[in-house]
Amino acid sequence: MSALAFVFVVPGPPYGTMAAVASKVVPLREPASDRYADTLRALQQIATRIVGRDGEVEPADVAQDAFLRLRPQLDEGAELSRGYLWRTAYTVMIDMLRKERSEKRRRQQLTAVADPPPPSPETRVHGTQIAQAIGDCVERLERGRQSVVVLHLQGHGLKEISSLLAWPYKRVDNLLYRGLKGLRVCLESKGVTP
Repeated sequence: MSALAFVFVVPGPPYGTMAAVASKVVPLREPASDRYADTLRALQQIATRIVGRDGEVEPADVAQDAFLRLRPQLDEGAELSRGYLWRTAYTVMIDMLRKERSEKRRRQQLTAVADPPPPSPETRVHGTQIAQAIGDCVERLERGRQSVVVLHLQGHGLKEISSLLAWPYKRVDNLLYRGLKGLRVCLESKGVTP
């Protein structure tokens, strides 16, 4: 059995230090740490066989996750059979593969949503015609209504429009209501409907 002696450094005279050796001898390895090391080594071998060389997950990750799942049982002193280690490592690998594939699908879905297909030429022309019709109809509105409707179409709320124009809230609300009604009537006369 290997032993470890503790060496303490004690301050000595003003020109150096003295070393004192502790009288207590402690074994280098404790039985629990041997069991942990043996279990982790066995899990690494098992994970390498299960995953293979070109697996989607790393054998070291499988071994580490399996060890973390088994740690409470090892702390209680349970003896774990090699078959149980295989089953645990295999289950961990399956969970990791499912998680990896799920994340891959989610990333693909986010990419598909983030990058919509480009509009067709017909859609572009139609969008341009609608924008032109809206611009023409907004220009036909009364000046006060025109200002409020333009700010509303830019995404501003009633309170924000009221503060931007320094007009009372009720006036902005009334002008917006009548301006949108006039815009709707004008667009319908041009054949643009929702």
